[in-house]
Order: sequence, then structure tokens, then C-alpha cells
Amino acid sequence: FRDHPGNTIRNTVEEIAFAFSAFLETRELEVHQADIVEEALYLFKDRPWAGFADCMHAANALHGSRTLFTFDRKAARLPGAARLPEADTQPDSGIDTMT
Repeated sequence: FRDHPGNTIRNTVEEIAFAFSAFLETRELEVHQADIVEEALYLFKDRPWAGFADCMHAANALHGSRTLFTFDRKAARLPGAARLPEADTQPDSGIDTMT
């Protein structure tokens, strides 16, 4: 990967996508659950704002007919993902204080 001041996020996305595509196309390598990696790669290329790890989690959820629940607003925008509600700032102790 290029590491220089003119490097852009788009270049980084393209380089990561190229590297994973090369892994998938290499006959000497067997990629575990290649269909999920391919789906994640598609999501990542189409949505460069999402990290590849989030795309992998979303692709895994899609292939398992599950939902990826996350607090991350960006990751929640991926197909197969849903955002969890924010936690209350005051934790509930679960103790009834009525007197």
C-alpha cells in the first residue's frame, strides 16, 4: 500500500479491495467462506465510508439471515444492520426506592 502525503481514502479503499480480490482469485489459497468475503468486498467498494471489518460483519449477518446490531451509526447504515438505541445516562439500579 502506498503511504505518502497525497494518498486519499479512495486510493486506500481501492488498494484494500484489490488485495482482497487478489486473495480470492489466487488458486493456491483457500479462503474460508469466500462468498461472505466477496459480499463484504462488494459492500466495501460500494460504501467506502464503511470500514472493511464492518462490511464483513454485515455480510456475515446477511448470509446467516441475521441482523447485525450495533451502536455505530455508520455501520447501522449497512444492509442487514440495525442501530441499537443509546444507553441511558443514568443507569437503572433496578432497586425500587418507593418509601
